[in-house]
Amino acid sequence: MVSVRIDVSEDGACDLEGMLLRLRAGLGQLGSRWPAFDLALASYWARAHPGEPLQEFLDASPAVRRASRSIGLGEQIAATVGQVVPAGAGGLVGLAHHAALATYRAIRERVREGRLLSECDLFAELVEADADYETLSYFPYLLAWDLERQPRRGRAGHRPQACVFLDTFEVLGNRADRTVEQFVQR
Repeated sequence: MVSVRIDVSEDGACDLEGMLLRLRAGLGQLGSRWPAFDLALASYWARAHPGEPLQEFLDASPAVRRASRSIGLGEQIAATVGQVVPAGAGGLVGLAHHAALATYRAIRERVREGRLLSECDLFAELVEADADYETLSYFPYLLAWDLERQPRRGRAGHRPQACVFLDTFEVLGNRADRTVEQFVQR
């Protein structure tokens, strides 16, 4: 079992994007294959943050940087994207905005053709959805879907398990704008 602790009171920890990336980094201890989440994130990131490499975001917050560097999160996500879109693999983590948009378009096209994660119920909708916090609040579903497909471990072939702790969650409720709290509850 892997436990993931996210301290909401840390600097920058109330940001939904940062929380999801810290959660993904924590779950990355179970394996490096999280295709539904990573590809949907690539689609979201290209549209929500035009011209901003994901790696810059991962390095900006000390909490996210600590979590992501421990498993090489940026490299894991780039590798997942690179398996689907070899020419645009660097677009998400560091190259120009046009490469990131090309990555998004290639993912979207493969989804529309039914060639990419068609068995994941919400994947197509989340790739096509607006790049906003409401869409992002459904990304834990993708993490759960990917977790269910992680290789079994041990002699008995047990599925990997995770326990997530949101420490100092009350910080979210003490803010004037409770939107992030509502999305985290979802």
